[in-house]
Amino acid sequence: MMMADLNLLPILYLLLILGLVVLFVISLVLFVKRIVENNQKRAEHYQNIEKKLDDIIALVKEKSD
Repeated sequence: MMMADLNLLPILYLLLILGLVVLFVISLVLFVKRIVENNQKRAEHYQNIEKKLDDIIALVKEKSD
């Protein structure tokens, strides 16, 4: 009975370590994906602001002429 318990512990330990590694990789992938999506949204937002500023500048120039 003791021999079976001793053989089971390393297997459980290995499964625990493998599970933690898999969890780490999944978390890392989701983190990078979220960072990339946020950067794309931020770039889009800045382009919209730039377009609005260009429109405002054009209106100011038009009004001053």
